[in-house]
Amino acid sequence: MHARTQLRDQAAAALAPAGYTVSVSRAKVLQKQELPALVVYAKSEDYQGAGHRALELVVECYTTATADMEDQLDAMAAQVEPLVLGLHGQTGVKLVDLAATELLYEPPGPDQALEPVGVARITFEVLYRAHPEAPETLAN
Repeated sequence: MHARTQLRDQAAAALAPAGYTVSVSRAKVLQKQELPALVVYAKSEDYQGAGHRALELVVECYTTATADMEDQLDAMAAQVEPLVLGLHGQTGVKLVDLAATELLYEPPGPDQALEPVGVARITFEVLYRAHPEAPETLAN
């Protein structure tokens, strides 16, 4: 399993105490009864040489679009941020930093089962090191 996959899975496991449905696949269609929910994925990665990598790790917070949607998204972000930042110091992880947050309203598309949702897309930069010849091995 690639180190990037391991980090994504570690982030998902770290988010479990928040009590939300957590998925590690953007392809999963969330159902109304699963909301609020979190989706964790790797957006991109830059190789910096000697096994050092910079990963854009994204956590999307989903909630039903209601009048207090922004408050709900802010509350979810307040739970998510420290849990993901807590990955710092685990094997191979050199730095975890908050990079950006986007707050979105997404109306349902014609083929979606969901009602309108609010989304907080939180992007973290994760600097880590994997063994250069074995990208599945996190290294210090």
